[in-house]
Amino acid sequence: MSSASVCPKILPLDIVVEIENSNAEGYIFNNGGGNKHKFCKLYHNGTIKGKVDKNGKVKFKIKQIDSHSRQYSSYKISGKIDGTLKLSSRSSQYHPTHKFNFTKDEIVDVNKELEKDEFWKELGVEIK
Repeated sequence: MSSASVCPKILPLDIVVEIENSNAEGYIFNNGGGNKHKFCKLYHNGTIKGKVDKNGKVKFKIKQIDSHSRQYSSYKISGKIDGTLKLSSRSSQYHPTHKFNFTKDEIVDVNKELEKDEFWKELGVEIK
């Protein structure tokens, strides 16, 4: 985001995706990056689902946890699994399209990560 926005500092994102038989599942997480406004921790937090075709083309949908974030922040990831990917947001004015690459540095069990209370507490979601 820009220095004139409510989140002037970079919003660091973790994107974790598990792919099995061309089906993708995972999550996107942002810890707010030290920004002070409450919205800064809400953007780009949610679940990821989608497909990877036989040529490595990615079609992932992101379901944001927060309703405000669903209006403005990321909603899809597209591109090539072994090349450049694009994170697209509903409001490119505030959240411009971001190009990135996946790195395969470890195997993560997505379901175990989503079960951790710490994950949800960081997002401000109360676990009952």
